[in-house]
Amino acid sequence: MFIIASLGGGEAERKVAIWSRNVRSLLNDSDLYLITSSVEGQPNSILEAMNESLPSVSTDFDGGAAGDLLKNTSAGLVVPVGDGSGIAAAIETLMLDPELRKEMGTKARQVMEPLSIEKVTARWTQELGLTESGRP
Repeated sequence: MFIIASLGGGEAERKVAIWSRNVRSLLNDSDLYLITSSVEGQPNSILEAMNESLPSVSTDFDGGAAGDLLKNTSAGLVVPVGDGSGIAAAIETLMLDPELRKEMGTKARQVMEPLSIEKVTARWTQELGLTESGRP
């Protein structure tokens, strides 16, 4: 992840991150996640941001996952593809409202909870009739 902007200083400092080998660390240091694709399936990057309790701003790209992952769960803001003013307004809304960012980040993490490795493993173990040793 590259840091493309670092605004302000001290408590008011805000970072915008886009790419890195240490994604978790940069997501943890970020205030929001931004994706402006025009076409996507279900982007893992949004899931990674949600898992780190980050609210997201996304375009409503072809494929529809942004609406399902963010708008329908209140875990982020979704704007039309190509709407630069809408993207800027969504970013500004979240950056100026720490409580809204926190609320959306909490909802993002709640959406991800059933997808934790522990819960997915337990579900597959149960579905496949496996024991702790991995045998039926």
